[in-house]
Order: sequence, then structure tokens, then C-alpha cells
Amino acid sequence: MTSYLVSAIPCFISLALLGVILLLREHQNAAIQKGLIDRLLVSQGHNPLPEVDIVGDMTGESKREDIAEKIEEAVQKIKRSRVAPSPVSFKIPGMPQPRSGMGETRK
Repeated sequence: MTSYLVSAIPCFISLALLGVILLLREHQNAAIQKGLIDRLLVSQGHNPLPEVDIVGDMTGESKREDIAEKIEEAVQKIKRSRVAPSPVSFKIPGMPQPRSGMGETRK
């Protein structure tokens, strides 16, 4: 039994090495394809593809960053949209209309 495990170790090592090499080639191939697609898009006048962080996608880090950016953008929009409230005036039947000097003055 022990001799079988000792004789199988080189096989497992070679399989692991082959797996690592294949993963590196796939990563390199994806980077080359993205570069070519970006060149084509830019030459046609479009924006290049956005960068994708695979590890961040798997761990959820990029989603947290996207959510934080969206929250920050929403807060900025709210801050920009806040303006001084303007008084609303409308006629109420049976009530006298305010004259100048009564209540708030118009600017």
C-alpha cells in the first residue's frame, strides 16, 4: 500500500503541474483576446471593455465596491438636488390674499 502511494506521487505532481500550466495559458489567452477586442472597439470609436477582477468577483469584493460607489453617487445627487425650498402660494376661497408686508416677503 505504501509503495503504491510513493509510486503515485510523481503522477499527482505532474497532474497538478499540468493543471497550473493550463490555467496560466487560459488566463494569458483571455488577456490577449480582451486586448484584441479593446483595439477593435477603440478603432470603431467605442469604449473598451471594462476591467473585470475575477478574484474580486468570486469573493464579492468588487460588488461591495460597486455598491459603495452607487451609494456615494446617490448621496451626491441628493446633495446637488437639495435647493432652498420656495414657498408655494395658492388661492384659498374665502381667505384674503396676503399683501406686501404680511408674512414672508418675496425675493
